[in-house]
This record gives sequence, structure tokens and C-alpha cells, in this order.
Amino acid sequence: MGRLNKKLVLAKKATSSNSSSGKSLDMSQIQKMTSSDLISLRKSSKIPQESTDILMLSAKKLPEISLPMNTSNNNRRSSSQGHHLLSRQMKKTDKRKARKEFLLDKLAKGARKMKADKAALQREKRPVIGDLDPMKDTLEAIDKVLEKDESRRKQQRDKSKAKKKGITLKQKKRQYEFIRNASFFEAVKNHPEYAKNPFSAISTHIENKMADEHSSDQQ
Repeated sequence: MGRLNKKLVLAKKATSSNSSSGKSLDMSQIQKMTSSDLISLRKSSKIPQESTDILMLSAKKLPEISLPMNTSNNNRRSSSQGHHLLSRQMKKTDKRKARKEFLLDKLAKGARKMKADKAALQREKRPVIGDLDPMKDTLEAIDKVLEKDESRRKQQRDKSKAKKKGITLKQKKRQYEFIRNASFFEAVKNHPEYAKNPFSAISTHIENKMADEHSSDQQ
């Protein structure tokens, strides 16, 4: 690359010397010349051999040299730009989403308010008897509770009555037994055997009584 730059500098010097001698040559004219024309030009203009060689080289079509580009920096720059664009897009998407959610929330609140206002208006238009429905439901619930309480109290009263009845039966039985025993003792006392031998008379009567109870249980 350095040699090519030197040759181009020398070619510029040769053209400047030709222009000073009165003959100005363009690059297009040099490219059209052949090597023999360049040699004759050197002889007529007293151009050094090195300059003529440079002109001959410059007249030829040199291949285009593509310098390698710093791909890493470019890639880094493109990736950073892409990331920046992506972040901007994401930010825009988030903003759009937040705006949408805000609008939906606002619409929902408005719809709820309209529904509440409509219900309040309907309640105002409804007759007074219509507003007694909640009170009616409450009264029905109270009646059910009272019925349950009354049934519970009735069951308790029935149990207490049955208990009292059982106690009465026991008391009556005791009274009957007492009277029976009293009559028994009275009969024993009036028996003629009691006067002779009281202990024997009572023992005989008790044995007879136990035999009667035993026979009644078997029946």
C-alpha cells in the first residue's frame, strides 16, 4: 500500500512537470496512451525513467482494493442500535398496555356507577310496599327462629311432664304398698294365731305373700 502511494505521488509530479513545460496531461489522456506513447513522451519531455514507469503503471487499470472494515465495531454498533430500538419498542408497548388498562378500568368504574345510579332511580320509582321486601324476609326468618324455640320448649315441657308423671306413679305405688302393708299388719294383728305366737304368724304370712308374688311373676 505504501509503494502504491509513492507511485501515485511520483505520477503527480510528472504531470506537474509536463504542465510546466506547456503540455498538460489529464489522467484520462494518460489512460488512453499506450506504453510506446509514454516512452516517446518521456524522450520528448525529458521525463525521468522512473516517472515514465509510474505513468505506465497509472495508465493501466489497477484492480480496486476493498479495505476490510471493522466488522466487530459495526456489529457492536448495530446491536446497540437494535437493542435501543427494541427497548424503545418495549417501552412503547408497555405504555400502550398501561394506557389500555387505565381506559378499561375507567370504563368499568363508569359502568358500575351507571348501574348503581340506575338501581337507585328504580328504587325511588318503586312504590313504598316494594321496599318492605327485606323487612318481610327478616320477619319470616324471625318466625322460623321462634317456631324452633317454641318446639324446643314444648319438648322440654313434655319431658318434664313425663318425669313428673313417673314421680307421681312411684308415689302412688308407694302409697298403695304402704296401705297394703298396713292392712296386712292389721290382718295379722287380728288373726287368732297372732295372739298365740306373733312371730310364727308373721313368718307364715310373709312366706305366703312371697309365694303369691312368685306365682304371679311366673304367670
